[in-house]
Amino acid sequence: MKILNLWNRILRRDICKADIDSEIEAHLSMAAADKMAEGASPDDARSEAQREFGNVPLVKEMTWQSWGWTWLDRLRQDISYGVRILWRAPSFTCGAIAILAIGIGANLAEFDIIDAVFFHRIAVRDMEVLLHFVPRSKARNSEQLPYAAFNFYQRHSQLLSSLLAESTTDDLTLEGDPNTVRTHFVSGNYFTELGIRPAYGRLLQEGDSTADASAAVVLGYSYWQRRFGGDPRLVGRVIHLNGQPVQVAGILPYDFDGISTHNTSIWLPMTTRPFLFAGSQALEDFNRRDIEVFGKLKPGTSLAAAEQELDSLTQELHREHPNSIGLDERIVGRPLEAMHRSLREIDPTFAMISLLVFSVLVSACATVGTLLIARGAARQHELDIRVAVGATRWRILRQLMTENIALAVLGSGAGLVQRRKHFPRLASHARLGRRPV
Repeated sequence: MKILNLWNRILRRDICKADIDSEIEAHLSMAAADKMAEGASPDDARSEAQREFGNVPLVKEMTWQSWGWTWLDRLRQDISYGVRILWRAPSFTCGAIAILAIGIGANLAEFDIIDAVFFHRIAVRDMEVLLHFVPRSKARNSEQLPYAAFNFYQRHSQLLSSLLAESTTDDLTLEGDPNTVRTHFVSGNYFTELGIRPAYGRLLQEGDSTADASAAVVLGYSYWQRRFGGDPRLVGRVIHLNGQPVQVAGILPYDFDGISTHNTSIWLPMTTRPFLFAGSQALEDFNRRDIEVFGKLKPGTSLAAAEQELDSLTQELHREHPNSIGLDERIVGRPLEAMHRSLREIDPTFAMISLLVFSVLVSACATVGTLLIARGAARQHELDIRVAVGATRWRILRQLMTENIALAVLGSGAGLVQRRKHFPRLASHARLGRRPV
């Protein structure tokens, strides 16, 4: 019962007020009945009862204040009055909300980009031990390797627990889509070694890279949403890439798009290249360098020892393919985590852009402030009347602050909608488009 009374006093004060009204009315009725029993007329009895009772509104006010939580009533009054005032000035309200929405929406989008570029961590397993292996040669500036070399390293390395590869192409077309589709070709152990779990279906496995395996494809989350409307029933169906049938094995999670990210739409086993590109020799051509190679060291193995082993294997490749693999070519391993941390160093150009975007918010706030000053001058007569009838300066200031907070909330909400409607892919593009350098 005590909890119910507390609930009514805090959140259902109108019920308690109605109870007070009924109690006062009952008391006045009984007092008037006593006066009438003494011979007074009904009107005189009622007047005498009220006179003896005292100031009815004052008694109600004192009773309400004795309950406590009176600030809830005042807050409710301030919010209600503030909303009515803003509703009566639609031009001012809409203009201020639009200005705030532009400034806040632009800054929210920029903060998403900053988070994606500088603070987003790639959602892979053992990121801290993952290495990016790149060739170094005076004759070449490429940081990519031939798939045939990767295959050779994978078969002969004794100090690496795993080697995985990815390669990007824009030459594939999907049936019914006039545009080419950005594609990742990956090694069969790619998703398994990175510990990626599918959003739907399954991801590519070692078995998908065997010669007798049927062609399987995994779709990127954004592309699946955009091109197929996020339909989970697509898993298991056959689509046609470059006119060839491939089965959709699964859908990637929304927060993964590869290690050396390329904003990829579909993922295929590296061994399906000849199937999709008739006559392709990409898997055997040592002159075609388009593979990003990553790997992990075996426990207890140093990076220097692994690099020495890869250099030895590279020299073997040079003896077999002297025109494709240089004599001075060596393989360098770079920690992927350290490279992504280096991206977080603020570039002066990016800092300048951030300052410009922030200036948009400052300009928006200054413009809204100017509008509020002009509106305050126009409302001077209203404020004078409120002071004349007894409103304190603090009461008026609190009311104006409530109106401004309501305006800020509406502007922030509109800015959030603006950001979600017009900038939903900026952060995704910033994150998915960055590359370790």
